[in-house]
This record gives sequence, structure tokens and C-alpha cells, in this order.
Amino acid sequence: MALIATYAAVGFLLVPRLVRSSAQDFISENYGRTAEIGEIRFNPFTFTLEVEKFAFPDADGKSLASFESLLVNLELSSLWRRGASIKEISIEQPYARALLRENGSLNLADLAKPFAQEPEAPEDGAEPTRLFIDLFRMNAGHVGFEDRTLAPPFTAHLQPISFELRDFSTTGETGNAYDLHAQLGTGQTLDWSGNVSLEPLASKGEFKFSHFTTNKHWAYLSDASGLEVSSGELGFDGSYEFRAGETATELNVALREIAIAELGVKPSGQEAETAHFGNVKISNTAFDLAKREVAVGKVELAGGNVQVWRDASGEINLLKLAEGSATPAAAGEVAAPAADESPWTFSAPDIQLRALQVRAEDRQVTPAVEYLLDPFELRIAGFSTAPGTRINIAMDTRVNETGGIKADLQYGMEAGDVEGKLAVATLDLKALQPYLDSYTKMDLLSGQLTTELAISMDAESEIGANGFVQIDKLKTVDRALKEDFIKWDMTRADGFSYDSRGGKLRIKSIKMRGPYARVIIAPDETINLTEVLTPANPPPVKEVSKEAVGLQYREYEGTAVVIDSVTINDGSMNFADFWIQPNYAVSVQSLNGTIAGLSSDPASRAKLELEGKVDRYAPATIGGEVNLLSASLFTDIQMKFAGVEMTSVTPYSGRFAGYKIEKGKLTVDLSYHVENNQLNAKQKFVIDQLQLGEKVDSPDAVSLPLKLAVALLKDRNGVIDIDLPM
Repeated sequence: MALIATYAAVGFLLVPRLVRSSAQDFISENYGRTAEIGEIRFNPFTFTLEVEKFAFPDADGKSLASFESLLVNLELSSLWRRGASIKEISIEQPYARALLRENGSLNLADLAKPFAQEPEAPEDGAEPTRLFIDLFRMNAGHVGFEDRTLAPPFTAHLQPISFELRDFSTTGETGNAYDLHAQLGTGQTLDWSGNVSLEPLASKGEFKFSHFTTNKHWAYLSDASGLEVSSGELGFDGSYEFRAGETATELNVALREIAIAELGVKPSGQEAETAHFGNVKISNTAFDLAKREVAVGKVELAGGNVQVWRDASGEINLLKLAEGSATPAAAGEVAAPAADESPWTFSAPDIQLRALQVRAEDRQVTPAVEYLLDPFELRIAGFSTAPGTRINIAMDTRVNETGGIKADLQYGMEAGDVEGKLAVATLDLKALQPYLDSYTKMDLLSGQLTTELAISMDAESEIGANGFVQIDKLKTVDRALKEDFIKWDMTRADGFSYDSRGGKLRIKSIKMRGPYARVIIAPDETINLTEVLTPANPPPVKEVSKEAVGLQYREYEGTAVVIDSVTINDGSMNFADFWIQPNYAVSVQSLNGTIAGLSSDPASRAKLELEGKVDRYAPATIGGEVNLLSASLFTDIQMKFAGVEMTSVTPYSGRFAGYKIEKGKLTVDLSYHVENNQLNAKQKFVIDQLQLGEKVDSPDAVSLPLKLAVALLKDRNGVIDIDLPM
């Protein structure tokens, strides 16, 4: 009995004192701090140790680690298991504070100071330390984190944390199953379960993270990335397998789904969001460390809006957002794989953007050109960083509510070339007005572009295009005169083919319906064509050196142009001379015909056949051969105007002849041949029943007896026939 009483006294009284003094001495000698330790109890019969209210201070006096209670229950089986066998370890309300100080040091690193920096390696064949734990349990845990290297400091709290490790041993003979549950703020949860072994070091399990508030915690990374996540709620779940081998570490992670709701992104320090996505979903992601592969099954971004613009310097905001705020040196340092390692590959064979609203602006012009793409749909198929990859890009969007753009392209990731199809339907051209302001004094009131093209572009930005181009309901106005300038109902170019590398443009046919042009001589004798095509504020000429842009320039040698045929249906033209007083005006209507064989080849000849009416009734025909597209001008053309009412030219007769015209009809046959800068012209004028009216007082009038001359030129039928070669 005395032996039992002595044993009990030692266990109940002496052991708690030894534990307290040993712990306090160790902490005092190695850390220079004083730990708070509450009541300690030890039961020598059940081998149960209990500690109440432990607190270990940090260097600044605040708590570094603490708990409310600790229970350790040691089993007698330790004797025959040849290692510590613990039935239960239970910790209530444990707390740990992780602090990244202003100088970049981590407070938790202080705990390692008393221990060897490099533990001795075990001898070959030596067994690991034998340890058995039936149950390790942690309840209501709390981890606080603070980073004081940032201004203001970043803080986060993980609580409550519950953790259970069951049937654990270092021998690998048990299941070693664990289960962790934690909360990070209101409603944010982490569940992690699986098993772990120490010999060999391996683990596998499953995890789930729910309701993670991205904007708060992304702020911790914003200084490095150059962008901020302004909103969003993240959740993901998956499984993993880890194994540390003698020669390599294996890690495989499978993420079944990563989902982010209401994700907002903006540049750091700015208020307005650049992009906001209703739902982001990434499915079936596989990470393989041994193969150095990341494979994503599917990426979906659905709903939301994106703001994209080109600023005055020509930079695109989305590209600047992706660049972040990395320094030039850091941005250029890309870790290359070791000589015996293959590079990492990333693949995402199915990327989809659905039901987005994209607002695009070009701020290089004033006012900015704006386009609304709504809904915007984009799909990228086959994306991979593996060599030789070609991806498919399919886009379908509505533009400014009335037009549409579809594209189906293939892009070579290595070669940088693009080929595919582009279709534009009834795209409103009025948005291009700011561009026209830079080069003209013309207002574009309407116009719709429709086209279908097979396009290609190589890495040197050389472009090829084949298909058709059509512009409907074009209407432009001379801004100064507020009058129609050029317009048409429809112009369509079929068989359109352009090759920038070869400098070739060919169009099989151009069909024009209802084309119209107005030519006006202003009171100051200027012609509206010249004035309209001269910008009021021409854009500044920018000198860009070849070295600055890093491109290989080739000298411009001109583009060879071939247009097989041009068909005009129901064309018209108005001519007005406001210089003459009173004003003179004439119109050509019902203009129909063809121009065949237009070419920039100096040896080419285009055949011209046009018919129309002058002032609604007088027929006009134009025919012959011309070369309008070559610098070497050639013209062999015949024109005839029959029965033109001469009273319309009274302004000219009054000014230069000094008489008004009361009546008379004019028929003109003109023949012009221009070749090698030589003109050979034949002009025949037939004037029927010309009768001069009252005299006009004009300083420019010729001093000739015109009435006598007219009487002498008339034949007995009242016809004047003049053949005037030139």
C-alpha cells in the first residue's frame, strides 16, 4: 500500500510540478519570454495529462499561441508496441497568430530557434520513431494572420477550426484518416478529409471550399498583380494524391469544379470595374506535377459586361490589365526548365464566353468611336501551350443593336498566323464618323456594311481576303453646303480578292443601284469634291522609325487593281454652279450601263457604255474605252447629248455673251482621244431654233454682233451645225 501511495503522490503531485517547471524553464531560457500555464493535472492510473489555459507570448507581448485546455491520454499498450501509444489528444480553442513583420520576418520562425537547423539524417535501414495516436482532436480553433509589410496591413482570421486525426501511426500499419473543417469569416467554409502516412510520406484525400469572398482576400495580392478583384464569391471541390519518393515527388490534384459568382475585376486603385462576370465555372481541372501538366476540361464565363478601349496613346486597357505592375526586369525573368526537364504544358480545349455585353471604344479619335457588342459569344477550342497547337476561335455578336459579326478562325500558337471566315451583317457605318472627320468635311448619315470573307494573316501581318463586300443605303452630306454629296441604294463587290503580300486587288463585279453624286462650284470658284475631301483638322503626321516598331518595312510599290465589270442601275448626278449669277444647275438621271475591264495595267482598256437623260428628257449616251486606274491616262470616249433645252444655260450666255436665251435645243456629239499626253478631240454642236432674248449688262460679255452671227449661222430650217475639231 505504501508503494501505491508513493506512486500516486508522485503522479498526482510531482508530475504536474515537473511539467510546469520544465515548460517554463525551457521557454524562459530559449525565448526569453514567460508563458502562462493554468492548472496541470496528471492521473498516474489512467495516464491522463490535462492542462488548462496555456498562453505563449509573442515578442510584442501579444499571444503567439494558446489554448483553453489540453488532454493527453497515454495507453499502456506503449510497452508492447515499442512506441508511444496515445488513446486521445484533445485541444480546446487553440489559437495561433501568424505575423509578417514590417521587416519581412515571420514571427512563427522564432519557435525554431532552439532547435537544430538541419536535423540529423537517420541511418540507412533505421526504423522511424514509433508513434500511435488513436484520436487527435481540435475544437473551436482560431488562426489569425497579419501582414504589416503592406499599408494598410492585411488581416485575416480562420475560425472556428475543427480537426480530427484517427487511427494514426508512423509505421504505416493504420489508416491515418483525418478530417478538417474550418470557417473563414461569415459563411466561408473549408472541408478537408483523407489520410496521411509518414513512411513513406504520402497523403490522399478530398477537399471543398465554399463561399470564399474573393475581393477581400485578393487585395492581399493586388500589389503584385496590378489588378483588383472588386467582387466575387468562390467555391471549389476536388481530390488530391501526394507521394514523396526518393527521386521525385508525385502530386496529382483533380478539381471537379471551380465556381465564382459575380466576379468583378478592375485596375488597382481605380473605382470603375473593367469586367464583371455573372458566373465563372472551370470544370474538370487536372494537375500532374510529374508530367508537368495542367489540363482544364472546360471554362465558362456567362453573363456580365466588359469595358475595352484603346487610349490616346494606342494602348488597349485589357492588355495593360494583364501586364500588371511587375517591373521590367521581373517581367522579363521567366524561369526556364532545367536541361533534363520538359516545359510545363497547359491545355483548355473548351473555353466559352456567353451572353456578355462588351462596350468597345477607340479613344484615339474625338469623339471616341463606340460599339456595343450585345450579346457577345466567344468559343475557343483546342487551346494548349504544346508545340504546333492550332486553336479554333468562333465569335458571334450583335453590334449596336442592328448589325452582327460572326467569325470562325484558326490560329497557330507558334506561327502566329490566322485563317478562317468573317461575316458582317448590316453593320451601321455611322459610328465611323469620327474617323471621317479626320480626313473629310463630310457627314455620314447612313450606311450598312454586309460582307462574307475568307481571310488570312501571317506573322508579318500580311493580309489576304476573298469574298464579297456590300454597302447599302449609303448617304453622305457636304457639311458646308448641307446638301447630299454621295449616296446610293446598294453597291456590291463580288469576287473580291485582296493579297497584301503580292500587292493585288481584284474584283470580279461591282453592281451599283441608285448611285448619286453632286458636283458644285461654289461662289469662290472652288469645287465641292476638293473641299469635302480636305479635312478641316488633318491628323498630325507621326514619324515612326523602323527600329522603334521593330518591323521589316518593304518599299511600297503600289497595288495592282483589276475590276472586271461595273454595272450602274438608275444612277443620277446633279451639277450646280453658284459662281455664275443667276445660278446654273443641271441634272443627269436614269443613268444605266456598264464599265468592263478596269485595271491599273497601263496597257489595259476598259469599255464604257452608259445611257441616261439630261434634265429628265434629253437622252445622253457615253461610250468608248478608258483607263482610269493607271497613272498613264488613256481615254477614247464618245458622248452625245440630244435635245438639251438651252434656256437652262441662260446664266452663262448672259454673263459671257450678254444675252439671255429664250429658246433653243442643243445636241452635242463629242469625241475625246487622250494618249501619251496628247489630246485629239472632235466636237459637233447642233443648235435648233436658237433665239436670243433681252440683252444683259455684263462686264464679261464679248463685244460682238451675236444676233447677226446667229442669223448667219442658221440654215433655212433654223438649225446651226458646227463641227469643231481640236
